[in-house]
Amino acid sequence: MDDLAVAGLLIVSSFLILGSGAWIGLTLSGVAWIGMGFFSSRCAGMRWPGDLLPAGH
Repeated sequence: MDDLAVAGLLIVSSFLILGSGAWIGLTLSGVAWIGMGFFSSRCAGMRWPGDLLPAGH
């Protein structure tokens, strides 16, 4: 899929989740999970090695 189609699909999914009555934060988390799960080679929920470092390093 091209970038415009992916963006459109994520926008539509955000409106669908918001329309179902979910909170905005939950909607953003859901759309991020959809984007990472379907349109990224990285598994949704995996942590980057840099996330494990303390802040400021």
